[in-house]
Amino acid sequence: MSNTLRLPFTEQARRLQAQELFETHRLRQYNHFYPEDNRVNLRTEPRVECRTEASTVTSNLHHLLKFGSTLDQREFDNFTENSFDDLIKACSEQLLFWHISGETTSLNEPIDHILVWSSTDYFWFVLLPRSTREIQFFLEDGDRVYFLERFFLDHTKFELTFSEIRRLSTPDTETSSWPLVTTLSKEYTYHWNSSSWEITLDNPDHRITNPAYYNLPPQNPQNSDFVREQLRLREEEYRLILARIDELDTTTSGWSTPPAPPRRWSTPPVPPRSPSLPIPTVNWFAQAECTCKLEVCTCGYRPITPRTPSPIVLWRPGDSFLPSTLSHQNTRDWWNN
Repeated sequence: MSNTLRLPFTEQARRLQAQELFETHRLRQYNHFYPEDNRVNLRTEPRVECRTEASTVTSNLHHLLKFGSTLDQREFDNFTENSFDDLIKACSEQLLFWHISGETTSLNEPIDHILVWSSTDYFWFVLLPRSTREIQFFLEDGDRVYFLERFFLDHTKFELTFSEIRRLSTPDTETSSWPLVTTLSKEYTYHWNSSSWEITLDNPDHRITNPAYYNLPPQNPQNSDFVREQLRLREEEYRLILARIDELDTTTSGWSTPPAPPRRWSTPPVPPRSPSLPIPTVNWFAQAECTCKLEVCTCGYRPITPRTPSPIVLWRPGDSFLPSTLSHQNTRDWWNN
């Protein structure tokens, strides 16, 4: 019998052996808890810019990070009051995800932090143009509008940095198309060791109009991949509009009266369109000024639409009558002549 004396493990040796024992089961646990639909690669997200080698987050954390959207005062208060506990759990799960996934840097070091910023191009050239009218309404009523600009996580803390959208009352020539500007607002930091929140930044300038310090928009998108993707999306949207118009040309307009015989049309039918029309050039500032909704479009863009028959009276905002009685009567008279 050997009388060899075994010395107790040092703490470092114990941790190393524990990790080696777990390694045989790590991949099984990773596939069980984090299948592909439970994780998101942020590098595929146009709304954010990932500034670290770590780019994969759990779907729970991805859902809670409100990048690519604006928050009015009510939504912001609701988020800070009711979502912070869920965010702590999601960030804690993210640390576990790094441990189980075994992700490493290019130098084979364990992943230990992630830094994510709101995409400047997406914010100024996609999000803001879609929301300009709504944002202006909130600002005119004295309500603040926030957006998540930065997220940072490591094993000691995580940070959420919010900025605000404000406005200039008398923009100069360089910003005449962009009266909206941004400025830092608040930063919230959660410390793992003390399990406590801290407000690490709070902008003392609360003026919604003409803040002392603000950021102007870039003149053009900076990321060439972003530009190509937006052009592709606009081309696809343009094709769909043309296809829809062609479809409408071959169907009835919904009137209950029968269509007129071809000989009764006062003008010859419109010849079929070419299937490959040129794609319009994207003007970023014109896009930004446009506030098209489903019902109203205030910009200069008008899709090609079929001609409205002359006896049909279209209702316009401000008219004191509905067009149905008059237009139906005129239509019947027109068909009978």
